Amino acid sequence: MHFLIIGAGSIGKRHVHNFLRIDGVRCSIADPSADIRAAVQAEHPIEAAYADYRDADLSSFDGAVVCVPSNLHVQMTMEIIASGTHVLCEKPLSTSTEGVAELKKLRDETGVVVAIAFVMRITPIAKELKAEIGRIGQVHMARLTAGQYWPKMRIGFPPAYAIKRETGGGCIPDHLVHQINLFEWLFGPTQEISAHHWHRVLEGIETEDLGVVTMQFANNVVANLTICMCQRDHFLDMHIAGNDGSVKLDFVNNVIHTYDETTESWQPGNAIPVDRNDWFRDQAANFIACIKGDETPHCTIEQAEQTLNTVLTALESADGDGR
Repeated sequence: MHFLIIGAGSIGKRHVHNFLRIDGVRCSIADPSADIRAAVQAEHPIEAAYADYRDADLSSFDGAVVCVPSNLHVQMTMEIIASGTHVLCEKPLSTSTEGVAELKKLRDETGVVVAIAFVMRITPIAKELKAEIGRIGQVHMARLTAGQYWPKMRIGFPPAYAIKRETGGGCIPDHLVHQINLFEWLFGPTQEISAHHWHRVLEGIETEDLGVVTMQFANNVVANLTICMCQRDHFLDMHIAGNDGSVKLDFVNNVIHTYDETTESWQPGNAIPVDRNDWFRDQAANFIACIKGDETPHCTIEQAEQTLNTVLTALESADGDGR
């Protein structure tokens, strides 16, 4: 199978690497930067490289992976699926709801697969967490804390898209969107949301590097999420409290802890060794299986649209008075 990776920067290069880990897969790339194209070609066996994705015969590919700034996602995906080619589109779905209804309509008319790359849903540890949640009864409260020092974690900081809100920048729409989508996978659509955000430290961007979001779901679960892109340690954990027990997830070390009331102590489960690239290989495998008709997308347009609406409402709250 032959895939076109559109946008061969940081995330695009990761997709190239992991699609090529699957037997029988070939990749071509499209990126306006000659330096980026040359760098990817130097590391991977690329079939063809284009400065503009429109120079490629889109209908000749089994699928395309859209890795461009978020504000371009919907229009580009529509152009590709109009040619009959399947699409895996990077998260988030967009920076606004404009064109989303038309995208869904065109997908249905053409019958192509459109998957959105919220990769956390497909990780083994997230699937284990979902099973654990089913054993702790009615959930009351979920807390998540995420942090990293973005200039160190991101090669070529700051990426051009992150400089402005209009192209998808900001700690909530660009980073916390992963965890918001994960919580909606665990607990269902968000019913109410409030948020605050701040620009505190990071130079070279005008978007926020610190944010706090509170969500309430239809089943009365309340969740609090905090994101910090300017802390020196890498940290991501979750604590979920239910009627019949509590669980904690250490996402950095890939281990789930359960609370033992008899000993009043936390009991660690078995750590799940994982290379982060395995998440993207599994996501690519899911996309290929969807094209073959063997599976369904781990995140659909509709599910990504729900998360987009949640993020846009969070930004409206944070830009205002936090209600």
